Amino acid sequence: MGRRALLRLGTIATAMTGASAVSTLQSASASAAIGDLTSPPGYVPLTEKGAPLGVATLDGKSKVPAAMLPDLSGIYGRASAAEVYAANFGTIGDGQADDTNALRVALTSAAGKTLVVTQMHRITGSLAPSTLEPTNIVFRPGAGLIVDSDVVAIMHQGSAGAAIAVTGGSAAGSTTLTVADASVFTAGGYLVLKSADMLTDPARTTYRGMLARVTEKSGNILTLDNPVYRDMPTRPEVVPVILAPRVTVDGGDFSHTKPVGPTGFRSALLYFALALHPTVRGIDAHDLGGPGVLVSHVDGGSFSGNLTDLTNDPDNGHFGYGVNVGGTTRYFRVISGTARRVRHGFTTGHGGGPSVVNSVGDPFRNHVSSDFLVTEGRDAGLDTHAQGWGNIIEPNVDCCRIGIQDRAQFTIFSGGIVSGSTLYGANISSEATGTLIDGTNFVNTPTKAGSVIRAAGTTGVLKDVYIPLPPNAVPTVSGGGQVEVRGSSFVPGYNFSRPGTFGLLGKRGMSVSANTDLKQLIVGLLGLPAGGATPLNLNGGSLTAGNVDLAESSGSLMLKSPDGTRYRITVANGGAVTAIKI
Repeated sequence: MGRRALLRLGTIATAMTGASAVSTLQSASASAAIGDLTSPPGYVPLTEKGAPLGVATLDGKSKVPAAMLPDLSGIYGRASAAEVYAANFGTIGDGQADDTNALRVALTSAAGKTLVVTQMHRITGSLAPSTLEPTNIVFRPGAGLIVDSDVVAIMHQGSAGAAIAVTGGSAAGSTTLTVADASVFTAGGYLVLKSADMLTDPARTTYRGMLARVTEKSGNILTLDNPVYRDMPTRPEVVPVILAPRVTVDGGDFSHTKPVGPTGFRSALLYFALALHPTVRGIDAHDLGGPGVLVSHVDGGSFSGNLTDLTNDPDNGHFGYGVNVGGTTRYFRVISGTARRVRHGFTTGHGGGPSVVNSVGDPFRNHVSSDFLVTEGRDAGLDTHAQGWGNIIEPNVDCCRIGIQDRAQFTIFSGGIVSGSTLYGANISSEATGTLIDGTNFVNTPTKAGSVIRAAGTTGVLKDVYIPLPPNAVPTVSGGGQVEVRGSSFVPGYNFSRPGTFGLLGKRGMSVSANTDLKQLIVGLLGLPAGGATPLNLNGGSLTAGNVDLAESSGSLMLKSPDGTRYRITVANGGAVTAIKI
């Protein structure tokens, strides 16, 4: 056998093991005996080294680099006991043929294992992993799904039983529930607590609810792994649920070509409902007509990946939410990635699943990391609907219509940066309660924006935020709600335009340097400019201050007596106070 044939054969043999490699060697030897009887030149040409059909090079350990080994797993090799290759189930994998049925068979065989996808597949129906055993779906580089119908690409959903009346324990802080019939519950199982107490949401009737795991059962008393976090007094019920086992979607290129038109349900790309720890990582999804990822009534789990160009056409049912966390989902994490040209990069909202829990829930203590960038958003970069309780969001938002928008309860926006918002940097809506913006930087607000922060008839807290002096007359805070500023926040006082209450508590205080229109001002330290009339107009309101600090020793306060006479109040070096009639 000639040297080139041996070298090329070595590449193949290195990639194979056992009898397969031996049979290949025997076959190659027989072929060489017939057709390769001439001696090769003295050296292998440089152009053949590492080239297709050429000669493999060796690394520093005298081994053929992995990148030069042919991928024969789908043809000759056998998958490991824990792996199933989609290519072995009759898929075409050219991105045009419909591989839905073949992939469904492959997924069935992959229950409890890993399904390895090596090609680009077109599908026209949903793929549903096992609800009995955990499944991993791994997409190799260049592999993915083209969804060519108004369906969910990968749908994973557990089950729910009938609702059972709660006779005690549905008040906030309770760790136990007393139910009319506990026979269907076991320690370690899950339930959804729901009530007929409605959420304030004009878009859809939604009710209070939470997901919990039963840690102990004694008679008809169930002990929960998490206390009830809000009162649910109106017809409380529990629904026994079985969460589908964990599914991991690892990598893959995804697009959705058919969720278009004036009617019909706009399907999410990936949908997990009543599921345990679903994990999506490293996906690249683009050109989608609906949500990228929808999780509902989920315990744990995470997302990382890139979401680009999600259709935003609400009038026709296209809501381009990047990651939509709904229902009673708790402790789900958005870890990293990007959401570009979407309606919202992240939102809390309506749930899904069986009808008994479909309209129930407050997503609870979910978390968005600042490693998740939302940019060029068509609406709010990071958003909560009325559904939501105590979610933690670290903003990383650039050039969206609204940077962050809150309509839920006790949302915490922690750290991060909001830049280039064209309407509001933050919009605290009237439905929200207890919003906290803690340590967030608001920068580069365009001239045409309405304000940096808008509070619409609600109460919010700004703590240690940073709002640099804008180069234009964009109001820092607008709206009719009450906002408290605490800590060492820098909020330019010259730029307030609001009829409501503004509270400033903490060490730094508020420095007023231009006309400010307020009804009531509550401050820890108020810094007033030197000379002339104080440009602070309370419009008949009140001022409550721990300290009033004048900028210069020549400054003074002007007070009005009951008969309307105005006096200038000054103090001498010795402390003597003088009132001079003006």
